[in-house]
Amino acid sequence: MKNTDKEPNGFGKFNTVSRTIGIVFISVLLPLGSKAQNPVSVVSSEISQVTVSLNGATVNRKMVLNLHEGFNSFQIEGLPFLLRGNSFQMVLNDNLRLVSLLEQKDSIVNMAKLTHSRKITDSIEALSLKLKTLLLENEAILIEKKILIENIQRIGGSGVSVAEMQTTIPFYRAQLKSIHEKLIPSDQAIVGLEHKITQLNSSLGQLKADAKKLTQTISFVLESKIASKETILFSYVVESAFWQPVYDVKSKGAGSPINFIYKARVINQTGEDWLKIPLTLTTMEPSFNMQRPGLDIWALSYQYTNLGNEGAVANFQMRNNRTDSEYKQASDITVTDNASEFKLKGFHSIFSREKGDVLEVNSFTFPAAYHYYCVPKKDPKVYLMSRITNWEAMNLVEGTANVYLDNVFVGSTNIDIQTANDTLELFLGLDKSIVVNRVKKKNEGSQNVIGLNKTIHLDYLISVRNNRPSPIDIEIVDQVPISQESDIEVNINKLSGASHDPVSGRLVWNLTVPSTETKTISFDFNIKYPRQKKVNVNARGKTSAPKYR
Repeated sequence: MKNTDKEPNGFGKFNTVSRTIGIVFISVLLPLGSKAQNPVSVVSSEISQVTVSLNGATVNRKMVLNLHEGFNSFQIEGLPFLLRGNSFQMVLNDNLRLVSLLEQKDSIVNMAKLTHSRKITDSIEALSLKLKTLLLENEAILIEKKILIENIQRIGGSGVSVAEMQTTIPFYRAQLKSIHEKLIPSDQAIVGLEHKITQLNSSLGQLKADAKKLTQTISFVLESKIASKETILFSYVVESAFWQPVYDVKSKGAGSPINFIYKARVINQTGEDWLKIPLTLTTMEPSFNMQRPGLDIWALSYQYTNLGNEGAVANFQMRNNRTDSEYKQASDITVTDNASEFKLKGFHSIFSREKGDVLEVNSFTFPAAYHYYCVPKKDPKVYLMSRITNWEAMNLVEGTANVYLDNVFVGSTNIDIQTANDTLELFLGLDKSIVVNRVKKKNEGSQNVIGLNKTIHLDYLISVRNNRPSPIDIEIVDQVPISQESDIEVNINKLSGASHDPVSGRLVWNLTVPSTETKTISFDFNIKYPRQKKVNVNARGKTSAPKYR
């Protein structure tokens, strides 16, 4: 056969023994029949490995091809409908050349499931008819009961004799009993039928979805220098597959190490089951862009502490639920400057479904420094916190952590690695044995007017009671207002040893409170402003710092 196109589409220019060819789909690169009249062979393939990223998955497959010398036409059917065409890559040895390749969207009808769905539809119709009959019978029984009760009420008001009542009451009692004996099994039968119809409708919906499945077919032509049998590797990127980090943080309390279990919820909604395959998780984006990468400007700026969430402990949310997990230990971890990769041990089956599978990636045990934390201005509750250093070794991704204290699930917290720096802080739950109170003192002459100015004096007392059997370290956070007007003055009189940030007005006390003892701290300040103006000194006025919430 004479070859008139020497290098179609630029393929075949590789001189290495093994090469990977990346194909960018247009609509049709070349007509598949233009190079060869040989029949098209439908080939099967199997998944050899999957790498799941945070917003996609790279699926590696292998197929065995029987090649004769010259041009060979093949089709791979049943590939995922969500396959990204421009991500398709094929590994060829030096004896092979890719001539043309195209993709085609398909709709496969599974006749067995379609037949089964029709049988279920017939069953639903039969049960619905039976249910309708039962409801009508039930309605007739209820009408009979209503008439009987109306007769009883009429007899009771007509002044019948005691002898007549003794005869009449047993009759009506027997009639009511007979009615109830019919109603109870009828109601039970109705509930049972409704439940069964609901289950069948759910199964029918899934069957209909499976009976008509959207897929892709990849058709390609290979030119071979020799007749041979080759194992060909190819890969593609699919959407609707990703993984999410999920963590378990376990502690026995202050003084004990932190056990950090790193898990991943793997979601596969591609329409294709991954059965008993090696699985790798990565934080790197799936590669399907054939353009060269570039670099953005690396700009540095200061990070400012945001006090807006302080007080409500926004990154600690109590949730009375947990995820049942199938734990599997990961092995190799590869870390680069911009990505982490986890190669899980063994083989895994991830079925295509809405609910994901939770796999264990790794576990770590770290020494931790513990302290308690409270912002009594907004929330008098006391939280146990831990500080972990060298946390970078865990290669964390931002996500949710389930917190267990003394093997009891206490809530969920967010892992924030953006602001962690060299220390990772975790909230481990409430401790009701530590009581913090904040009160505003009543002062004589707390408001004074001198000349054109008004001065307000504010004085606060904070008490910390430790009812635990051992001493505690606690961080108390409060604030003084910040003036945002030139004619408003804030003068601090006493801080009881608090560290003061003049930019934000933040006050911090680090206290050690012995067991069964109470410590008190106080602070007071004056606010001076023109008396003809109004200043809200108790809320978010001109003199207040950012609100705690």
